[in-house]
Amino acid sequence: MSYRIGTIARLLGMSAEGIRMYERSGILRAQREKEENEYRSFDHLDITALIRARGYHYCGFTTREIETLINSSDVGEVTELYARKEEELRREIIQKQLQMECLEEFRRLTENAEEQLFQISRRQRPALYRFEFIRDGVLILGEDREKVFRTWVRSTPMVFLSQMNSWEKLVRGETQVTAALGIFAEDAGKLGLDTAYAGYYEACPCLYTVVREQGNRFCPPMCLAHVVEYVRKHKIRVTGDPIARTFLSMNKREDYTRYRQVWLPIETDKGQESSRMP
Repeated sequence: MSYRIGTIARLLGMSAEGIRMYERSGILRAQREKEENEYRSFDHLDITALIRARGYHYCGFTTREIETLINSSDVGEVTELYARKEEELRREIIQKQLQMECLEEFRRLTENAEEQLFQISRRQRPALYRFEFIRDGVLILGEDREKVFRTWVRSTPMVFLSQMNSWEKLVRGETQVTAALGIFAEDAGKLGLDTAYAGYYEACPCLYTVVREQGNRFCPPMCLAHVVEYVRKHKIRVTGDPIARTFLSMNKREDYTRYRQVWLPIETDKGQESSRMP
């Protein structure tokens, strides 16, 4: 028995044009009724093939791949396409899981932002990578690195905006800011991110704080004055430059408020306990 395109479209929740697209791609082969208007018609095997094709579509196969899967007589060819798609979906699942974990973390940070603001504690900073691209407002990204940089951008929010300040300049009340895309080393490994152009920063004990800045001008000596004072008061030995992660940006049209986590590497006792999250 044959069925017209409108019947099949209604049955499968598709448009008639969508079915014609599958026909043009060689996935379906319509029969032409011997009538003046030459209506397309399909048999029950066309319906089942179309259901199968839609399943492939939902898995993310391209139209060309679907045509191959439907019409191939080579089991090895089909198996290879399945294996490639499995790996692609596996990577997507990992990325979605990381995205969810990252958003949960940002939500917790945002909920506690005001309470944590300008408070100082001792914590372990996770190992991370930084792909620098702006220094004191000037782009420093060469053309040879732009392609890799774009892959980092596509991995947000696991990849985050990260600022690093010169500690020596901070204590003198001066400003030097290097902006980068940052990612924790653990996440970079899970995503298989290319870190060839990124600087690596080992996990280390730090002074930890949350800061808030507003407006278009960033003034580290003001935002981090409480950290400088704490270091001086407690005679702490600083072992590196402070690195920040922006976890919240809001009100861009007016005062553009940003909240950042800041880690300042310090020398500390080996037995001291610390944690990653507030």
